[in-house]
Amino acid sequence: MFKEYQALLFVLNFWNLFLKSDLISFELNPRIYEYITKV
Repeated sequence: MFKEYQALLFVLNFWNLFLKSDLISFELNPRIYEYITKV
C-alpha cells in the first residue's frame, strides 16, 4: 500500500511538472483524484 502511494505521488509530481497545474491533472484523471480523496 505504501509503495503504491509512493508511486502515485511520483506520477502526480510528473504531471505537475508536465502540466504545471493540479487542476488540469485532476480534470484529466478524475479516477485518480477520487482515489486520493479515498486515501
